[in-house]
Amino acid sequence: MAVGINYYYGLKNVSTLPDQTLKNSSVYIYMKIPIGTHPKEKDKS
Repeated sequence: MAVGINYYYGLKNVSTLPDQTLKNSSVYIYMKIPIGTHPKEKDKS
C-alpha cells in the first residue's frame, strides 16, 4: 500500500486580464491499494 501527495505550481500566467497574475496550481492526494492479491500458500512438502 502506498500513500502520497503531489503538489504542482504552474509557472505560466493563465489570467486573461492584463492587470492580474494568476498561476495554475493543484494538490493531488493519492492512495494505492492492491486489489485481488492474497498471501502465498505454504508448500506442504
